[in-house]
Amino acid sequence: MSVDVPLLSESDWREECAAVVRDVGQFVSFIRVSEKLEVSSGDALKVAAASLISFSQSSSSCVYLNITTLEDRLFTVELTARGFRVVASGSHDLIGKRESEVGSTVTYETPYSLLQSISQKFSGEFGRSLQLRLEALAPRSPQS
Repeated sequence: MSVDVPLLSESDWREECAAVVRDVGQFVSFIRVSEKLEVSSGDALKVAAASLISFSQSSSSCVYLNITTLEDRLFTVELTARGFRVVASGSHDLIGKRESEVGSTVTYETPYSLLQSISQKFSGEFGRSLQLRLEALAPRSPQS
């Protein structure tokens, strides 16, 4: 069974990016929605809802993020209905040195999988964060 959902507006894309920034901001040195690269909205964006939600691949709607990893590597990342894709490395606000020129055209489904591929320090920081959260939830045993 599929359910059609209206296309994402510019404000919807910006909200999606704001959520990404909140989710992964502590695991990078810098992350912001690009002010220089514009949000684009293309063809109608439909979503098939079943057990998972996936976007059609015909849309060109996107938002750009500027990311600096914990290793101080700069990236411009495109967020589309397909996911996250590095469109430039070594600079912010640039769509120039395409990822295909540096060896990959991979689109990542989550910001976590993207960061794991571009930042060696991400996994360690993310793991430490999870450990701290779990320790905070663990019941304290009474001391004898």
